[in-house]
Amino acid sequence: MIKVLPEVIANVLLPPFHHKLVEILLWLNTKKYDVTITSGFRNNDPGVHGTMPCRAVDLRTWSYENPLAVEAAINKRWEYDPMREKKQVAIYHDVEGLHLHVQVHDLTRRRKEENWFTEKELEDLRPEEQQNKNSSRRSLKAWSRT
Repeated sequence: MIKVLPEVIANVLLPPFHHKLVEILLWLNTKKYDVTITSGFRNNDPGVHGTMPCRAVDLRTWSYENPLAVEAAINKRWEYDPMREKKQVAIYHDVEGLHLHVQVHDLTRRRKEENWFTEKELEDLRPEEQQNKNSSRRSLKAWSRT
């Protein structure tokens, strides 16, 4: 059994999270990606993990067949800040272990629909065992209206 430190639980559950970050995590969950948060708010963190509302989480990636494809799917759908095009919403990197860092800014927005992955592209990114379970998913157009 894995024991979780109380401060880890408090830092993930107590602070408010930026509504755009919540939207991205809900989208990932809707697309049947594992959304296991390994780090959220960090007290006294000078970066996006330390803001109120919290603007970043780190996600476990060992359950993803291709973490870079998940990173690409997020960045194709969301733009971090239109004024800073090189900044990304999702960053797959190794800082104290490989993980997917997901961050937002007040200016983070969905990209225009023509930049989104198609259903077929998303299906190709998903691990094979999940592809078989998702035959009745709504289309991206239908989901984007909710």
